[in-house]
Amino acid sequence: MDFADLITYDGWLWLDAYQLDAKGEAVARREIFVQPAGLIVQRRTAPVEQPRRSRSNMRS
Repeated sequence: MDFADLITYDGWLWLDAYQLDAKGEAVARREIFVQPAGLIVQRRTAPVEQPRRSRSNMRS
């Protein structure tokens, strides 16, 4: 579905999010219809660990 196809109401918007696996690849997509005024921004308390790349994967 394209964002142009999504009907919204005044004060509402669609959020599109992806669930990532351990390698950072998208494995699932989620859509949610929200009012921005109701959203709460939460900060991470601990840094996110990035997957380590082996030397063989670092070559371009």
